[in-house]
Amino acid sequence: MKTLAFTFACFAAATPAVADVAVFLAPDRPSGAVERQLGQAQRAYRQAGFDVFATTSRSASSLAAELTRAFEAAEAGDHVVIYLSGTVLRAGSQSYLAAGPETGLSPFTVHTSALPITPVMEALSAYPARALMAVGQPGAALTLGGDEAETFAALPAGVAVVEGLPRDVLVGLSELVARDGASVAETFGDLSVAGYVPETLAFLGGAALPREPEVVDDDRAVEDAFWNFTRATGTLLAYRAYLQRFPDGRYRTEALAAIERLDVTPEERAAEIETALGLSRAARREIQVNLGLLGFNPRGLDGIFGPGSRAAIRAWQETVGLEATGFLTGNQIVALDRAAAVRREEIRDEDRDFWLRTGARGGEDRLRAYLERYPEGLFADEARVALAAIEDERREEDERRERAAWSEARTLNSAAGYRDFLRGYPEGLFANEARSRLETLTAPVTTGPSEEDVARDRLQEAQVVENPIARLLAERQLAALGFTPGLIDGRFDGATRAAIRGFQQSRQLPPTGYIGRATGIALLSSAQQ
Repeated sequence: MKTLAFTFACFAAATPAVADVAVFLAPDRPSGAVERQLGQAQRAYRQAGFDVFATTSRSASSLAAELTRAFEAAEAGDHVVIYLSGTVLRAGSQSYLAAGPETGLSPFTVHTSALPITPVMEALSAYPARALMAVGQPGAALTLGGDEAETFAALPAGVAVVEGLPRDVLVGLSELVARDGASVAETFGDLSVAGYVPETLAFLGGAALPREPEVVDDDRAVEDAFWNFTRATGTLLAYRAYLQRFPDGRYRTEALAAIERLDVTPEERAAEIETALGLSRAARREIQVNLGLLGFNPRGLDGIFGPGSRAAIRAWQETVGLEATGFLTGNQIVALDRAAAVRREEIRDEDRDFWLRTGARGGEDRLRAYLERYPEGLFADEARVALAAIEDERREEDERRERAAWSEARTLNSAAGYRDFLRGYPEGLFANEARSRLETLTAPVTTGPSEEDVARDRLQEAQVVENPIARLLAERQLAALGFTPGLIDGRFDGATRAAIRGFQQSRQLPPTGYIGRATGIALLSSAQQ
């Protein structure tokens, strides 16, 4: 009998078999009790003398590589047991194994992201009466449209197939090799069993096995089966493996053409797949936004995949266990979108929680703390309205204080008073007027009074402030207005005369230094303001 090698990768030479073969593929990555049962089943098969191959990778290429290693080790007459857990997807007559119900897949992309099972079944047919396919999945197989379907369109001769919940299938697999003479039909009687499952035939040892079905040694049939498997797999390594096995085979030309078409780097192939998606600029921008939400900075949200975006995609792919090509498939875009949606909900919850601890409690500092962290947050508008109200109230209070200070400065109407006002309100509503008045009060006298003005005011002073009490009052008013009359004693000395001249200048009166009628009236008016 010719051995039909199961080839997902190219290998230099077949490895001599040392034992039966068991393969455990669990891309759904079981946990808890199922994970423990998976480990127990693997140990049971090792103890029974099987070579055990196992992986929980989600990558279709990694799953295929593990199967390749297993079938390289298998020879005619070996028992081959394959356990698959996950979701079985149907596309026409072909079946595929995926980690979960990948709704983003299509008949044109499923082979890039899920493991083809139909070729595995064909490969098992090379081990009649000694081949078992055990499928653990939570429910029925699904079509790519989401409807339920049969797991396999057809079963090859000589292969037993068991389906059921992962925990039930794994328990049965352990029992099958733990007891001599156990049959598939007996061990998995409560599960779905199909294919070659005679009730009286032990799978391992025990009862005598009936004569195996006759297998025709037909090179042409073997090559056809190998080629069908190679074409279904569709990988560069599979085509190279076909040519290695059949260097002058009938499908050599097709295999060489496929190799030429596929012989590109993983990045080039990934780029072709992404290009075929025809992503719009808006779609690319959404991807950039999603990457940023998940903590992978694309260095721009312009809808153009430059070096920053490619680096962010590679980082995300590495984080989730995908091949880091920097280019996206349709399934990866769906996964990225779902992860970003989850992150958006987390951000909304974090936003709401921070608002309750800060802005919702009021106060300028809390409101500003919220806006600093969430400038576009759920409550950003509410926070800005509250801050605007606080700032309006502050401006009204500041204006009220400024008007009061200005009123006081005008009442004093002195250089000192206007300077005090400008120190407090250098850019205030009345700053320009205060500066103008200060300039007038402090402007140097360029021309002195006329002799007539001096003579007039000297004569009138004797009438305006005719007694010491009136003089005393005049000195006090000069001091109150910011002028320095010296000792306030009712006697006009040199300091008093200088203060009178300063006051006269502030009122645009001739600076005679004597209190004439005009000066007296001005002093009296300033005292009444």
